[in-house]
Amino acid sequence: LESCELLDLKSKQWTQLPSLTTKRNACAAVLVEAPTASYIYVVGGENGIQPLATTEVLNLSQPMGWTTLPMTMNHPRHSFALAAIDKRYLVCIGGITANNNGPPLDSSELYDIHKQQWLQIPATMTTPRWGCCCVTFDSHILVMGGYSSDPYNQDGKGIFLASAEMLILQQDLPEPPALIPFPIDSSKINLTRQERIVALQDWMTQIQLRKAVYENQVGVAQNREENYCAHQTRIADEEIAKLKNKIAFYESERLIYRENKDSRIAMMESMAKPWFDAVQQQLEDAQDQVDSLTARLDRKLSSSSLQSRSSSNVVAQQQQRQQQKHRRRKKLAEECPDDLMCPITLELMVDPVIALDGHTYERSAIERVFAATPRGHMPRSPVTGANLPSYNLIPNVAIRRQCREYQN
Repeated sequence: LESCELLDLKSKQWTQLPSLTTKRNACAAVLVEAPTASYIYVVGGENGIQPLATTEVLNLSQPMGWTTLPMTMNHPRHSFALAAIDKRYLVCIGGITANNNGPPLDSSELYDIHKQQWLQIPATMTTPRWGCCCVTFDSHILVMGGYSSDPYNQDGKGIFLASAEMLILQQDLPEPPALIPFPIDSSKINLTRQERIVALQDWMTQIQLRKAVYENQVGVAQNREENYCAHQTRIADEEIAKLKNKIAFYESERLIYRENKDSRIAMMESMAKPWFDAVQQQLEDAQDQVDSLTARLDRKLSSSSLQSRSSSNVVAQQQQRQQQKHRRRKKLAEECPDDLMCPITLELMVDPVIALDGHTYERSAIERVFAATPRGHMPRSPVTGANLPSYNLIPNVAIRRQCREYQN
């Protein structure tokens, strides 16, 4: 369509406006209010054949007809976002170009109403998008949502976007007004004194007026920069405060972890020490019993008169080997690491196996425990006392290797 209509919210009536000079779809429009009039700018779109790069403007104060601007966009596009900045600039963002079926654009263009020219914005969006929307505040443009795929692609794999991006425009400084030539020159030498005074007074009035206007523009620009700097400084201070709070939080967490570590280590040592003391006492009691039994056996063998001398020598050698073996086992048991010692026999393991309670035992010792279990009951763990789910035993090859290395 090329038609335009205006809705009056008070009367709730639609009024027909002059038609556009070019039929267009998926275009964008924005209202720009000047000191003496209000203008509607319609930018881009597509006419069913190709995307458009033209711009039309309508003066709402005197809606006689649309005027097509002589300058066109650098890239024809449609389905893009359009914003007005400071009643002077139009900014179009994203959209689709390239014969109406290309990929979305990540570029932006700026139209300077005063200079009547389109400029390519160097910065590009991080995500190409079309069908997006935007809002403006100060010199910022916030672009949101849209679609990130070719709209005419038949694969149906387009992505609806939930992301947003911000463009910050650097506003131009106010340009100094042109100087007015001095009114008294050689061409006006024949003026009377009164005429010269009037000419000089008019010239001074114009100079003062331009000075006041330029001072106001400079003041507005300075206030804008000060407000922007204060805003950015406030944001930076807030971020710094958040970071300081995070640092303080993590510092306190680190101290708490250190204190907890020390207390837990001390607690584990206090809990483990009685057990180690009890085990050491049991080992000493068992050794005392072994020594007593060995002494009784020695006395019994020495008092026997029925054995021959050769048999006595054999017994003595056997006793000597047993004593050496006992002393060696005693020394190994005293110096044996806990992870190489069977919890049942309290001796260095020869054939270590892992039960389903996760502990390692001497195979013969744990099998005796299993054999002593009443029929119909599950065996209990010698360490934890909990029921074992089965009688399965797994050879502990690593511990067996360590036991052999330690014994050698």
